[in-house]
Amino acid sequence: MRRGADAVTADLVGSEGPVRSGSSGGLGPALLFEKPKGSQIPLLINGFGSVGRMCLAFEVSELDEIAERIQGFLKMETPQGLFDKIKMLPKLAELGSFFPKSARTGDCQEVVRKGRDVNLFDFPILKCWPQDGGRFITFPLVFTKNPETGKRNVGMYRMQVYDERTTGMHWQTQKHGAEHFRRAREKDPVGRIPVSVAIGTDPA
Repeated sequence: MRRGADAVTADLVGSEGPVRSGSSGGLGPALLFEKPKGSQIPLLINGFGSVGRMCLAFEVSELDEIAERIQGFLKMETPQGLFDKIKMLPKLAELGSFFPKSARTGDCQEVVRKGRDVNLFDFPILKCWPQDGGRFITFPLVFTKNPETGKRNVGMYRMQVYDERTTGMHWQTQKHGAEHFRRAREKDPVGRIPVSVAIGTDPA
């Protein structure tokens, strides 16, 4: 990882850093700007830009280990006896740890801003290319809920920042988030649905 100049801005200049350092195309180091211009929040670029860093984030030696673990869960068979059930306990315990858990507090609540105190431009959100329509949150986790069934979904949808408190969601027609929105519009022309967004989550 390299540390970049603190005077870098999030509007094109920050995204140019990986190109000049050789980090684009999945090569080169991650770049950390601890005090980017106009923001008090550090900016890390290219954090997942190499296989080695991906393995470090997922705590594996090779990325194929993740696929093997997933296949192991998909191929689980019903245990036939007591011995098979005992052998399956560690895998069931690991599987159980994947489910979301409710919590009253969390690190994300250390700073709470509401209403006009919210300013998305406090975050060093990048405009990556000159022809982009603006700045985009490119790797968010977007949580929506089906207004009819209550079933939840989490997807990664590129979000364009329009102003201090408004973003546009890029969810393609076939995505679950878009389906939730369509179902809401069928009942109400305004079609508002509750949406939560998380950035900087694990394995980041």
